[in-house]
Amino acid sequence: MNSFVVRHSSTNATQRAPEWLVVDQRYDAGAEPCWIASRHAFPEEAEMEAERLNGNDTAPIGSVD
Repeated sequence: MNSFVVRHSSTNATQRAPEWLVVDQRYDAGAEPCWIASRHAFPEEAEMEAERLNGNDTAPIGSVD
């Protein structure tokens, strides 16, 4: 089973709106765009999405943890 993790996009690190990526763990081996599952402006959003994709989120969609 694939595992999804959060990574900060170094490409956009100097932009006013940094980008946080939820990626398949295989992204670390080659940083191919095909391993990117979603993009987020806030790290908290990315963490919640990674938990959901990994099946670790038991909260209903739209709820605040």
